Amino acid sequence: MAFIGKSAFPSIAGGATCILSDFTRYVTANAIGQLYLMDEIIGDGYSAYGYNVLMKAIRREKWDQSSFFPRVTNCYFKVRRMGENIHPYVVQCVLPINLFNEKIYLFLWWWNCLVAALSFVGLIIYFPIFFSCTNRR
Repeated sequence: MAFIGKSAFPSIAGGATCILSDFTRYVTANAIGQLYLMDEIIGDGYSAYGYNVLMKAIRREKWDQSSFFPRVTNCYFKVRRMGENIHPYVVQCVLPINLFNEKIYLFLWWWNCLVAALSFVGLIIYFPIFFSCTNRR
């Protein structure tokens, strides 16, 4: 790929090429930042969530529990009966929405990894153009 540089994009003006290279940098930073934020919000260990699910699928392990999206949990209730008597109850609650959340966040994890990887490839391809853009400014 020795032809990458100014001559590789003859139909694109120099300013447009610089904008495209800047855009590639921003998209890469955005994808990596989203993976970092999802790891911070959901909890430690989420950065390898999709990889761990894939490894379980390859080993044909049962994928029935997730520490990030529990399907069953304990719910605490206080019920008032006959005046001022408050009775605390602990019951098991099923959280069916977490079944969907688990799949959605798995898709988002793989999507962000794909976008980050493709953006990084774009950064490598446009690397010679970055230097020509900084020299022009």
